Amino acid sequence: MPHPPSDLANASAEVKLVDRFFEALEQLDADAALALMTDDALYQNVPLPAARGKAEVARQLGVLGRLIDRFEVEAPVYTASGDTVTARRHDILGGQGFYMRLWVEGRFVIQDGRIAEWVDTFSWAETGLALLKSLPQMARFQLGRLRGASKG
Repeated sequence: MPHPPSDLANASAEVKLVDRFFEALEQLDADAALALMTDDALYQNVPLPAARGKAEVARQLGVLGRLIDRFEVEAPVYTASGDTVTARRHDILGGQGFYMRLWVEGRFVIQDGRIAEWVDTFSWAETGLALLKSLPQMARFQLGRLRGASKG
């Protein structure tokens, strides 16, 4: 279930933009998310290489979209300073038998009403542990797919 609506009545336009961006991602609507970004936007999950420009960002979101069928932002806490919004939150990702709930801190730089920079940092140790915990579910999922394919 997507994050509960925050009381954004008094939030800055920059915070509301980031919240709309998360809503698009939760709907797995990459086109809607990309529409909220500048053409030369930068996206990076630190320490992975950055994607620069909408085409590269779209490619990265496309890879993620093939792996997951669930993305939720849980309880985001926003802070804003000028054109920069920080979003501390838990991201929930699921698909193909796996489930991860990860603490993430994102920094968004806004230019002319669009996201120009999106940089997420998270714990690789936490991510690795979540993947290890998901191995039995992933194996069951893959076995189910193999059994289904052999019946057809």
